[in-house]
Order: sequence, then C-alpha cells, then structure tokens
Amino acid sequence: PFNGDSVVSYSRDTIMKKFTSLTAFRPLEVTNYDLLAQLSSCPTGFRGSTRGLYNCAMDSSFATAVSMADVGEPLTVAEAIDQGYLDGDWPLISPQDSAKNQDAKCYTYGFCYSNLVKLRKARIIPVGWEMAAASDANFVENPITLQEVIDSFNDCNSDGELDDEHPWCHLIDPNWILKAPDTQCRTMAYGQLLSAPNTSERAQECVDLQSCISEDENGNCDTGYGYCVREENTWEFRGDECPEEYAGCMSFVDADPLSTDSTATVSFITDTIDYGQCDADSVNCLWYATQKEENDDGDFDWPSIDSVVVADAEADAYKNRLYFNGNVETCDEDNGGCQEIVERGSDLDVTLNMIANSSFENDSDEDSWPDSWIMEGGDYDTENDQGRSGDAAYNPGSTGEIYQFVTLMPSRFYTISAYAKQNSGTSEAKLGIFITDADGEEVDMSGVSYTGDADVDCTLSDNDGDGTKNGFVVTLAPTDSEYERFDCTFATTRISGNSDEMYAKVSVSDGDIWVDNIQLEQSATLNSYHYEYSDSSLSYDYLKVAPSYLGCDGSDDDPEECDNYAPVCSADESGCSLYTPANGDPSVSGIVNELDACPSVCAGYDTFRQEATLYEPNGEFPVYFIPDTATQCSAEAVGCDEFTNLSDESKEYYTYLRACVTTDQADANTNGDNGAIFYTWEGSDEEGYQLKTWNLLESDLDGSAYSPYTYADSGEQDNAPGSAPCTNWTTTADGVECSDDADGDGMFDAETADCDEYDDIVDNPDCREFYDVDGNVHYREWSNTVTVNDECVSYRKTDIVGNDSTEKQANCEDSGGYYNEDGGFCVYYGYSEESNSCSASENGCRQYTGGRSANSRIAFKDYFEAGSLDNWDAADASTVELSNESIATDGHSLKAEGVSVYTYLYEESGGCSDSEGCSSDTGNLGGECTVQEGETYCGTLEDELFTDKTYTLSLWAKGQTDLNIYFETASGTRAEFDTIELEDDWQEFSLGPLDMNEDDYPDFGSGTILVIEPAGSGDYYIDNVVLREGEDDITVIKDSWETPGVCDSNLEGESDPQYFLGCREYTDQNDETTYLKSFSSLCSEEKVGCQGYYLTGQSDSPYSTVYNATCYNVDTSGASTAWSSADTAEEATTCYLFTSEDGTEFDTSSKPLCTISTGEDSCLFDMEDWFIPEGEIEVGVGNPALY
Repeated sequence: PFNGDSVVSYSRDTIMKKFTSLTAFRPLEVTNYDLLAQLSSCPTGFRGSTRGLYNCAMDSSFATAVSMADVGEPLTVAEAIDQGYLDGDWPLISPQDSAKNQDAKCYTYGFCYSNLVKLRKARIIPVGWEMAAASDANFVENPITLQEVIDSFNDCNSDGELDDEHPWCHLIDPNWILKAPDTQCRTMAYGQLLSAPNTSERAQECVDLQSCISEDENGNCDTGYGYCVREENTWEFRGDECPEEYAGCMSFVDADPLSTDSTATVSFITDTIDYGQCDADSVNCLWYATQKEENDDGDFDWPSIDSVVVADAEADAYKNRLYFNGNVETCDEDNGGCQEIVERGSDLDVTLNMIANSSFENDSDEDSWPDSWIMEGGDYDTENDQGRSGDAAYNPGSTGEIYQFVTLMPSRFYTISAYAKQNSGTSEAKLGIFITDADGEEVDMSGVSYTGDADVDCTLSDNDGDGTKNGFVVTLAPTDSEYERFDCTFATTRISGNSDEMYAKVSVSDGDIWVDNIQLEQSATLNSYHYEYSDSSLSYDYLKVAPSYLGCDGSDDDPEECDNYAPVCSADESGCSLYTPANGDPSVSGIVNELDACPSVCAGYDTFRQEATLYEPNGEFPVYFIPDTATQCSAEAVGCDEFTNLSDESKEYYTYLRACVTTDQADANTNGDNGAIFYTWEGSDEEGYQLKTWNLLESDLDGSAYSPYTYADSGEQDNAPGSAPCTNWTTTADGVECSDDADGDGMFDAETADCDEYDDIVDNPDCREFYDVDGNVHYREWSNTVTVNDECVSYRKTDIVGNDSTEKQANCEDSGGYYNEDGGFCVYYGYSEESNSCSASENGCRQYTGGRSANSRIAFKDYFEAGSLDNWDAADASTVELSNESIATDGHSLKAEGVSVYTYLYEESGGCSDSEGCSSDTGNLGGECTVQEGETYCGTLEDELFTDKTYTLSLWAKGQTDLNIYFETASGTRAEFDTIELEDDWQEFSLGPLDMNEDDYPDFGSGTILVIEPAGSGDYYIDNVVLREGEDDITVIKDSWETPGVCDSNLEGESDPQYFLGCREYTDQNDETTYLKSFSSLCSEEKVGCQGYYLTGQSDSPYSTVYNATCYNVDTSGASTAWSSADTAEEATTCYLFTSEDGTEFDTSSKPLCTISTGEDSCLFDMEDWFIPEGEIEVGVGNPALY
C-alpha cells in the first residue's frame, strides 16, 4: 500500500525558503495589568456583547468593595454585604445551569459559577465560593444564596468538617478580606474572539496571568510574581518590638462602672495572671443579702455582719444571698419587690403542668437521658415512635426508675396523671409522688383526702418502708398497646412549725410498659394534658410582691412593711368577688366555681306555693318554676276554672260558682233546711237604702240546743239560728243539704269573728245582716249561703286536682262539690247570675307565693351594723355579744357562746289598756318596744308575720356547732327550718320556704319569734340575717311555665330535677352580670378581687433552674470519714451525677455534669429546669449516690 513515488522530499534550506514570509513571534508583556477593570467591565457592540475572556464577571459595586483595599480600608465579605456592596440575597448559580452561566448579564443578578472561577483565578475570592455553587446541595431550581452559605460557615459536624448534613461548613468565610493582588500579564496573545464585529482580526487576551505571591509590611510585592495554588491565612499586627521576657505584657484600665478613678491603669504579663474563676462576667461580683431580720421591736432590718469571713464559712450562707457583677442595674427603692407574674384567672383556670419535659422529647445534650429527669435504668426511646405526643417515651422495665423533683404548697389540691400502654404481654408499673419537707423529713399524708378515677388504683403509700405514708402510688395497668390515662387527686397537709416549702419526688418505676405525658397540676380536677401552661396566650402583669421573710398573709397582725407591697390573700380566697343580687338583697362576698354557676335562662328558678282557691282548697306545695316563663293573669282571675254546663254541655269559666238548689231540691230536704226568704239593707248613692230580698237555703239549727245562740267573740245573740241562712252545707247527687253543725258539738261550724256583729258588715264586705220573715237578725257571710232558684243547673268541673281518686274526691267535696265515684268527676250546682265569671284565656289562673325573686317582701333583716343587738334576746346577756368577726370590711356579727338567741318579744300580761301604749321591759340584749292599746305583744317581728304566707330565711354563719332554726308561736307551736351544719369558715345558708298556712299554724303572727338554737355547746356567729315573705302578686296560669330542660339537668347533661333551683342574677364588683345558684364559700369583703398568680422569677422557663451548682470529686480514701473531703483532680476529670454508695468512684453510666480541672476538687454546672432538694444530697439523710 505504500507508494514511494508519492513521497516529496524537501531539504532544510528548501523549507526555510518556503516559510520566509512568516514573521517570528515575540510575546507582549504587561507589568501592571488591571485585571479588576477587566472583570468589572462588560463591553457591547452593534451585534451584542464583545466581552473578552475576563469581562462581565462582577458588577461595579463588587469591584468598588475590592478596590477599597487599595486605599487602605479593606472590607471583609460580611462588611461588604452590610455596606451594600454585595447583595447577600443573590444566588450562587450552579454550573449545571448552562443558560445562566452563558448569559453575559449574569453578573447583574447572581454569582454564576463561570464568573466565580474567574474571580477565584484573580485571587479575589477563595475556592470555597466555587465549591458552594457546585455543591450537590445547591439546586438549579432553588439555588442557595450567598448569605445562607455565610450564615452556615460554622455549621459543621462534630469533627468540624463538611458532610451531607453540613454542606456549607467552612466554604465562604464572612471574614475573608476582599482584595485584588498586583497582577502582571506575562503573555498577551491573540485569542479565539474577534476584536470587533465585521472584522477578521483576533482580539488579544492575556494567556499568562501571574500575581504577587508575597508582600512586605507596606504591601509592596517583595518576592516576585507567580502562580498561587493555595491562599495562606496571615495576620498583621502593628506595634513596636519588645524584649522576649515581656511577651504578653499588657496595660489594663479599670473598667469598673462603679469606680470613681477612670484613669487608673496597671500592667501585667498576661501569661502570669491567675484568673481562677474570674472572667468578664464576674467583674465586681459581690453578694447581697436577700432577707431582713426582725428585731425586738418587730421591725425588719438588714443583718449586721461582724465578720465576712465567718459569714462566708456558714453552710447555709448561700440561702440568704444573691450575687451580682458590676453590670447589675439599680432601680428606685419604691420599686423594690417588683415581680413579673402570670394571671391564673378568676377561676384558677390557667394551670401549670409542674412536670418539666413531661413528654420526654427534650435531650438537648444528647446524653440519652431526657432533660430534667434523673434516670436509673429502663429504656428511653426517641426513635421508634413509642410516644403518645411525639417520638419519645420511657419504659422502666422490671427494675428501672425515672424521677424528678417539684415544689408543692401546703393545703392545696393537686392532680397527678400519666398515659401508659403495654409493651408486650400484660404488666403494671407505678406512678408515684412522695413528699418531704424542706429538711428532707417525710411528711405524713395519712390524714389528707385523695381519690382516683373509678377505674384507677390510687393508694396511700410508704416510700421507704419506715411506716410513714408520705405519698401516693397510682397503679398504671393499661389494657393493651393503646395509651390510657391514669390519675389521682390529693390534698397536701399543712406542716406545723415549718416553712411553706415541701418537695415531691415524682417517679415512674417497676413495670414493662411505656409511659408518656406525665402531668401534675395544682387543681382539684383532671384537665387535658398540656405542656407548661394550659393557656398559650398568657396575661402578664407586674406587682410588688412581699418577700417571704415578712410572712405577709393579709391578716390584721401583718408587719407594717407588708403595706409597701401588693395586698396578700390566700389561695382559698382566690376568686373572691362581691355579688349584688338583682332583687335588692344584701351583697355577698363569695367564691364560686363552675358548680355554682347556672344558665341565664334559669334565673328566677325557685320554689313556690300555689295558694288555695275555692276549687283547689289545699293549694299545692312545693311548685318549681321560673315566673318570667309563665303566662301572666290578673289578680281578679285568680281561681278561674273551667266548668261544663250539664244542661247543654257548654264550657263556662268561673272564679266563684254560686251554690244553689232549685225549689224542688230545697223542698225535698228533710232537716228544716228548705228555702226561705231573707232581707238585707243595701245602700245606693241614687236610691238610698233599699231592702233587698233573697231566697236562700235555711239553716238546720232548729233544735233548742242552739237557741238562743251566743257568738263567742262578740257576745251577740242570734235568737233563731234555725231560721238563719245556711252557710255550711254538703252537696249530694240530689242537691244541697245544710249541715251547720256537721260535727255535732252544738256550735255553729261557720262561726267567724269577722261576721258576728253589726260592725263587721262595715269591715267585711262579704258579711251581711240578714233579716228573716220574723224580723230576727242573723250575721252571715253571703258567699257561703246557697241560693234557691229554679235556674240553678249542675256543672261538671273539667280538672280535679289530686294524684289519685281519694285526693280528687277530697278536693271535690272540700270545695262544695259532689264526687261521682263511678265517673270520676265532680259536680257542682251553680247559679250563673250570682257567680263571678272569667275568660277562657284566664283558665287556671293561680296565685303563687314564696321564692326569692323581686316579688317578695323583706319582713326582717339585721346586718349587725347598727352597733347593738336590740333586735335579739337571750337568756343570759353575758354569753352573747356584738363581734368584729365579719366578712365585710369593718363589719360585725352576733357571737353566741352555746346559747339560743331569738328575736326580741315583749308580752303585756292581760293586754295593753293605755291609749298611749304600754312600754316594755328592757330585754337582756337591750331590746325595747311599746305595746299598742288593745294589743298584747310588741317586738322585732310583731306586725311582720302573717298566716297563709311563705317565708324564706338567709343568713351567714360559722362556728363549732350545728344550728336549729325555727319559728315559735305564742302557744309554743314550732315551724322548723332545716338544721344547718357550721364550719370554721363563713358560709351562706338559704332556708325554706316555710308554708305558714292558717290550718297548721292558726296563731302564727302576733307573739311569734324566730329562734336560733345551737345543737351543742360550741360558739357560733351569725350575720346578714334576712327573713323574706312571699308576696301575693305572682299571678300566672297554672302549668303555663316552660322551664328549660337545662335547668333540670346536671353538668353531665343527665336529667336531674331542680338541679339549678335557686338560680339568681347578680352583678359583681366589675359591674358584670353573672348567674349563680350557690357559693362555694364566702370570703371577707377585704379580699374581693383576690386572684391567683404564678411568679415567673423573671425567667422564660416556668420550671426551677439552679445556677452554679457544685459537683465535687469522689473521695477515694474509702474511710469512715468518706465525704468529709473531695480528692484533688490530677487531670481533667468528668464529674457525674451518681457515685458509688461509699463515694469512692463515679457511676459513669449516670449523667455527666461538668469537668473538674487539674488541681481542683470540684466544678460548677447549671441545672436548667431541674433541681435536687438539699435533703436528698445531705450526708446521712438523703440518697448516698447523690452525696
């Protein structure tokens, strides 16, 4: 295949001659090459960009920032951003984004990779910029910004290096100095780009850039130019040389802000200074006392210290000290005690979960112990989704335990709870809470109340087997692998002779179950689980809170200094408000909770008596309704009932159906009770006195035993009682028969003092002076007579009251009707012309009395503020006194020492006959009155009590004995209210109503007293006594009320008749309307406005934090005096939470706390959101592993 003939052979000479037309090339050098100008310029031509190799790489602002170094004011990357030369929000554009990297204008909106290569080659930026832009973590569609990479410069892994989780570690240093070094172009050559459009000439480019690789102290290039492959960090310090032995010598100026000598200087060789624990934060650190001491005069002053050294050596010195450095700010003395507080709400409805890290989610130091907890064994899981709210949960296993400590207050209710689920199989664990006092002594809880859910086992327990039951254990026994909640509510006791501090150890132990969401609240009810506070929108306030050493509790014997701070009230008084009833009753200062509130629609729901009417002679009691929901009717319509006219079956309505018989019915009577003519004189303005004729049923009192008849009250005589109109009669199937002496006692049954003489016809409109045909005078009440008229017809009453046929028959016959047993209906004989009719719309109109609404009258009230007890009396004045014990500010009450008190009453034996009245004797408690002529009694309740009324009594009381309260009439008859049970604190009692009907209490009224009788011998107090009488002006249609169903339902929505009975409208001290049926407790008027608060301690965390706690080294001596001294560390030593019980070595499986430096025996650490009570670490008392 090789053809030798095709070979052309040329000699050297021939070749040289052939290329003599080519000119030999000599490289062009530029010693002061302005690369920065090239990078920041971006030329354009007629047909677009004519950029060179280094053009269009940076904008003018960037270039200005770089050029600042040439005038001696270099900028760092961070400074350039802050001053607006660089835009930190510009993206670093990946090399994968070809379009932007080829865009000549890219320098105007971002940092393209292609431009970053040029800038790095120019040594303006380091290679980290390129690496960031090219990183796999920089996405084309969402590129990282310059600022984001700078912010993550120190975001590195534990080795301080870059990895997938920390992709920006050490790439773009915010402290990089922007500077363009001196640059030379050693070779300018023709490149691939044309010098201009429409020309064949190539543009010259620098193809050999070299920069200064070393500068002298003045910034001049001193070692020539070359190629830099890696930048070296250098630091330049301006200063004069000094001898080597003075290396580290520095002058210090006193920076103490409290110093008066601002020019004081001192010089030290810094390497020789022993800083100890002194740093910038401890300059001018001094301790300040936090508690004043009470002197012999009862005043408080700061403690006097004779020797600071001795005071510092005291073991408890730190308890009365705070340490501040020179940065502490002063405040006005008037603001002393100012504290940030969080409102708990008027109902204490803002609660705090006192358990820190209650869901185990936080492990900030990644030591496999949940923050704030002390863990001894068990399984703490954060990765397998065992948690109820989050990932983490704890399983104690058969021997493990986890616990933390909290601070409790005495005499409070707390509720502890936790969620638990089975791990595998069936197991049980323990949720415990065990209480000690401030000295570490166990607190006996055996006398307090506690309760768990019906399905939860909550037991009083002994923590260490010494016999003192100092806490409670809740058995956690979930049924399956779903979380269930377990809880227990308990009260704390009061520690006698000790401070208010008590500590509780809350623990989970002993069982293969998962536990989460532990909660401990100061609350008597179980609330939904929450972390920290139950309300995320807290209300903060600032008050001057009295220091604890003053012991301010709001009592009269508080130290005078307590007046300098916010008034104090107890937790029992939180929510105390002043409630004024809408009906005008006295205001009540009390505390209410959700059990006392009632729906507004139930306001006025109360107990009433339906008063008797002609056709319901027994009335009805009790009746429950809300008057405002009933249909109103007129007083004239009271007693309106529906009747059926049996002659034509029409409906007719009457309040009084006139009794009658026909002539034939009257003639058929066989006891002389036939029809007869009577006359009365009737007065008229127009016609004067006229004689009126009546045809009435005659009396059956014809026997000689009745004639003549003398009226018992007036002494008047009726000479012919058998000829008088009949007023006591019985209805039969055939008519009406008279029975004026139905009981056969020889007395006129209908006799009444209101109608037995002439004067009565003036006072009693119903009383008439009847004349028979023989001229005999008879005094009878017309409404009780029976008309004889042939228009008399029979009526059937539509509604007969009664629960059964017996009651219905009694009501029918007592109201003048005849009861048809076969048909079960009641028949009356009525004459409509003499009857009182009413409309159909008023059928069922009745009169109701009782209740505590505005439709009542206050018969008597005594608030004991008049300065005397003259409304009352007692057998012995020495046992009753006016007391300053009262809920009201500067108020008073009645105190009795185990004796009865009663309203003052005076009886004038034989009655008063003096026209000016008869003065009473002075009662034992100062009561006085005057008996009026013709009367027998005077006193507190005289002329205030009446029969056929209902009475309710309200009062406040407290004491050591129960009280029996009752009315006692002149004859000794008692009408008793309920017995009330007293406590040591004031309570409000509402008693009654008592139905004082005339049948049961005929002599009620005149001569009646109200008695308060102790059941035992203890002292008692009463205040705000109000006796209320039901008025006659509640007239509504029977059963027309519509009581909302909610008023007869309990809080669980279950039917519970009269649950909200007694609901009343009140206005509180803030003029807000509220509706209540009861009060949980009463409180002093001085405590109105009392609210509960949480003290924040000016801390963002609601949990206890201990600063500068000391962790001591072990004592390897192992001697009997172990713990007397700690070893000095021979090398840096980790101090752990637990040691062995003999204290000779650390338990390295426990929590590491801090590092003990060489030559020291301890180190300091902070306990954020946790603490250990002093008693737990006290040698010989607490846990040996914690000594």
